[in-house]
Amino acid sequence: MRLTQLVISPPRRLLVLALCALLSGCFAPMVAMAPTKLMWSFIKPFVGLDPSRSQLFEQPLIKNRMTELLGDEYEETLALLRSAPALKQEGTLFYLASPTDPATEKTAGLVWNAQTNKMSALVNDGTTTQLFLEPNSTAPVVWPTPLAPLVDPQQSLADKKLLSPADNTDPSTETERALKAAQARLKALQDEAELKKVQAQISELEAKAATSKAPPAAKKRKESAAKD
Repeated sequence: MRLTQLVISPPRRLLVLALCALLSGCFAPMVAMAPTKLMWSFIKPFVGLDPSRSQLFEQPLIKNRMTELLGDEYEETLALLRSAPALKQEGTLFYLASPTDPATEKTAGLVWNAQTNKMSALVNDGTTTQLFLEPNSTAPVVWPTPLAPLVDPQQSLADKKLLSPADNTDPSTETERALKAAQARLKALQDEAELKKVQAQISELEAKAATSKAPPAAKKRKESAAKD
């Protein structure tokens, strides 16, 4: 068997290396984007469908990631998410939001962000919210509008105030009102103390006046009684 050796001249060798580098640079983003495109093409047809009837949770692309994301809380969270009416989309966010369970007062949410290809979930028990985030995520987690109040109630309240200017009060005005109310209470306490002092003085003067108006015999009896 005869082997043929391919000899590439230095200029052509540089050209081949340049083409390899160029092709690797072009294919790298495509390879990185492949999982996101795959997930998008898979999950998009489920938008608007009941997740339980459409068997969304039984699909390996969803089930495997949910199992790893939720860990020991998988079964309980899944039971809550099964009551979600439909898979919804808000921009690049695909999400499920369950109604509040009357028995446990818990609600759950599941989100897949097509921009970052990251899945996140939450469970709220009426007072606190437990978050589940996939690791190695450097981008901030974005929540859809229905789930955002469960993650940050204070921010939600601020958003409502911004949306309702009539209900939005000036913090400086509120501070001034509180200060005036506190000053009024302090003045009332001071006035009450002054009133008690005046009342004590009046009582003392009335007693002295009564003593000065008493007959001399009564005065002597009082003086002798005081000496005894």
